[in-house]
Amino acid sequence: MSTASKESAQPNDLQEVGRTPSGYTIYRQPNGVGGHSYWSDEIGGGVHVWDTCLVGDETLRACLEIEASRIASEDAQRSSSGGKEDADLCPICAEPLKPDDICATDISEGICHAACLEGSPVVDLDTGEETGGKADTYRYGDVAEPSVPKDREP
Repeated sequence: MSTASKESAQPNDLQEVGRTPSGYTIYRQPNGVGGHSYWSDEIGGGVHVWDTCLVGDETLRACLEIEASRIASEDAQRSSSGGKEDADLCPICAEPLKPDDICATDISEGICHAACLEGSPVVDLDTGEETGGKADTYRYGDVAEPSVPKDREP
């Protein structure tokens, strides 16, 4: 088949070309400009996977490696947080809060790593005035919320 006849193929000429390891069908069709579009029936059909004329295979491979790395990182974070599917994350650094982490509670952010709040002002909740003191800290695994320090109990 000559190059001219390849390029004249109709864009709707869908051809089954393979299956994913999960059993979904991969289709290929000429894109009308000398390349091919790949499709999948993964979520009911019509999922565009890749077009050879939009990005080269090097770019596609790089994206796949980046995504694999992201997934591995998220899996490692879940594993380090005791396997909790929805591990609590520090809103400042986005790292999981682990049982031995020293934490403090910020009025607007909630529970954070104490180190992430270093340098932030500590304010009186009644007046909103800075106290100049240090934030109360606690071990994340000991309490969900900080307890009232003994010198402040009513």
